[in-house]
Amino acid sequence: MSPSTVHSLPLSRMSLGSGSRITAITVRVFGGRARSDDRTPPVRSHHACYWRTTWSSLCDCNKDVVATVSFPPFRASSEIRMTSQTNKDGVADIKALENILDTCKLDLTAVDEVWPNLYIGNIEIAQNRNALKKMGITHILNAAHSKQGSIGDQGYYGSAFVYYGIPAEDSSKFDLSVHFRPACDFIHKALKKKHGKVLVHCIMGVSRSSTLVLAYLMLHHHLTLRGAIQKVIQKRAIYPNRNFLFLLLELDTQLQRKRMLCPIL
Repeated sequence: MSPSTVHSLPLSRMSLGSGSRITAITVRVFGGRARSDDRTPPVRSHHACYWRTTWSSLCDCNKDVVATVSFPPFRASSEIRMTSQTNKDGVADIKALENILDTCKLDLTAVDEVWPNLYIGNIEIAQNRNALKKMGITHILNAAHSKQGSIGDQGYYGSAFVYYGIPAEDSSKFDLSVHFRPACDFIHKALKKKHGKVLVHCIMGVSRSSTLVLAYLMLHHHLTLRGAIQKVIQKRAIYPNRNFLFLLLELDTQLQRKRMLCPIL
């Protein structure tokens, strides 16, 4: 069916309240994907699909109306149940990860070496260039680049350090996963250099920076997410937010599927 296909269907009486009813319905099918105003409420039909109506056309009561609706792809009840179960499993998995994180009894410090030559720290240590030189840090990955309290950039560090900044937000909506591979490649290449030492930091050194380090261990050292967490919390108290844990779970699932198909990955 072409994207421009339009069907007009007569309907039996469908009450909308206040004496209004739909007498005809115009259905537009856009290649199997619904196009509608996301602000409109869903209306369940007897086809077990959701109709998203152009709600403004239904608000004029006491007269017959013509409603324009878009059909999303049909989802069988078994698929709906599966999606619901997947969501429940995801929440359960996140809670299980948080239980592991809760087992860490370490005090939060300014900086800790969590993997050979790989450090997680806060903004205080990150902006202390003398301390970084004494530690032998050569590369800095700032997961809070340009955020309030973070003044670091390549100009600040000069030629003494190699800098890479990610303007991540420690929020429930920020998609940090788009930065996983470039950030992890930065860490990996730095650690391969002679005397290479990397500091990954954000503001507190708890959520954003730890998420990137966990992704690095998963991508470049073939650790599972649980294994990576268990390894890091032996050295530092960390706590990625739930959004980041969900993104890491997705990465973990993708990597495990690939390794099932090709064990050498």
